[in-house]
Amino acid sequence: MSDLPAYQLNVIAQDDPYPYYRRLRDEDPAHYSPEADLWVLSRYDDCHAAFSDWRTWSSASRGNLINDLPERVGKSLGTSDPPHHTFARGLVNRAFTLRTVARLDPKVRALAHDLAAQAAERGTIEFAADISTPFNAGILGAMFGLPDDEFLRLRH
Repeated sequence: MSDLPAYQLNVIAQDDPYPYYRRLRDEDPAHYSPEADLWVLSRYDDCHAAFSDWRTWSSASRGNLINDLPERVGKSLGTSDPPHHTFARGLVNRAFTLRTVARLDPKVRALAHDLAAQAAERGTIEFAADISTPFNAGILGAMFGLPDDEFLRLRH
């Protein structure tokens, strides 16, 4: 029996969470944390199997991130299960053709550079708000032909 402490949501904020993750993988790869009320899978094969078994490991019940926003769950591609997920993924797959991605390449690179430069200038970032959200909205905005100054409105 392992003396591994139960997983807590703040483990990611530790200076070096990787020794704990290594212990999870080595000692308790399918770890249940009663404090966080979640299962933590730490081996690739287990994660792959879970992503393939949406009936057991539903994204729609809690999302697919440990601390997904409750208002997001079931409403986005990453937080839904079939048939909603299948339908939404089909739309995304049709939208991101090789031609579309090639056409967007300069925009993707410029936006990534600008967002990284802004983050570096501030000295700190909150990844979702400062990078992920404006990046995703900017790419979708470009796909729909929106001017850069309006791309965040698309998100809503």
